[in-house]
Amino acid sequence: MERHLPGIFPLLILLSGILPGFSTDAEASLRNELNPRQQEELSAGKPVVIEEEVPGEAWPLLTIYQQVACSPAELAGVFWNSELDTDYLPGCLSVKVLARPTPSIHEARFTLKMPFLLPDEVYTSRIELIPQPPGPPESYKIRWQILESRYSKSCSGEIVMEGGEGGTLFRYRNFMSPRSRIAVLMRTPARDRLVRSVEALVAQVARERKQSPQLIERQRNALRLALGRKSLGCSEQSSAR
Repeated sequence: MERHLPGIFPLLILLSGILPGFSTDAEASLRNELNPRQQEELSAGKPVVIEEEVPGEAWPLLTIYQQVACSPAELAGVFWNSELDTDYLPGCLSVKVLARPTPSIHEARFTLKMPFLLPDEVYTSRIELIPQPPGPPESYKIRWQILESRYSKSCSGEIVMEGGEGGTLFRYRNFMSPRSRIAVLMRTPARDRLVRSVEALVAQVARERKQSPQLIERQRNALRLALGRKSLGCSEQSSAR
């Protein structure tokens, strides 16, 4: 994305209705989007990684599904906390929030370490928390859009988190169009680094649940305030085991 989860080059927000696989309608159950074999992989604790070619583009649309032993509010709270990125995301050197136009939107400047002695990537991203219908199931959606970037000419992404038996199932999806055609050579390293970044997000949630309950609560409260809620609902207060 790069709002979040560094790839080799930055990734950008969802341009609704333009890219394949991005939905603006109410989400059906995420698990129903997967075939039986993929669902078995999820149940075994493995991420499901899907690449879809985009005509005329060097890089694919990448989608990752994963089941996490936490509540949707806990996962969304960590993701929404952009200033935490430097603590756990590979190659994220700095984050500075520049503006908060509304409680559910913030714009931030990110600096990423680049490979092969390339200059650091510095980009500005607009991150938006999208209100979802009240549960059950409890669900959250966050979209991001890169406003300025050295290495990408367009990019889009979103993460959808849905509660259910066993915790939270999330779908992370992004598309990025690099400025340079030579970037096709970076396709596999970029994909691998993005997958590692999703793994780092999952690991951060598990670490906070075990070691930092106060941070978890602050992030949940920040999420609540961003959505304009007066109090956390009962489903949000429950934690998956």
